[in-house]
Amino acid sequence: MRILLIGGALSATVSLLAACGGSSASTAAKATIQREATLYEIDGIERTFHKAGSTHNVNLMMTLWAPGATFNVGTNTYTGKAAIRGFFEQNPAFQPKSHWVSDTPSFKIKITQNGDKATLYME
Repeated sequence: MRILLIGGALSATVSLLAACGGSSASTAAKATIQREATLYEIDGIERTFHKAGSTHNVNLMMTLWAPGATFNVGTNTYTGKAAIRGFFEQNPAFQPKSHWVSDTPSFKIKITQNGDKATLYME
């Protein structure tokens, strides 16, 4: 019984010391983890975009846009949620008679991030 008690106390002490020492991850490692998390979130935009297109869900599509957003398609620019909503409501892909699945192969997705700005490129 005494050996079991000493072993348990020793195990608890080692666990506490390991927990204290493991929390000092380097700043570079934390920055890398944060960057990867940010890129994953941005990739979610692409998934939502294509889900909205595949299901003809304009309301889901509009969850991606800020009130003063700018959307460039070819040579056309749509500014503000109302103009962007109008584009999608008139887009043939969002019409009930359209039956297609929207997707981008992962090798054609490019995400860049610089500070609080990012660019998502997809075909």
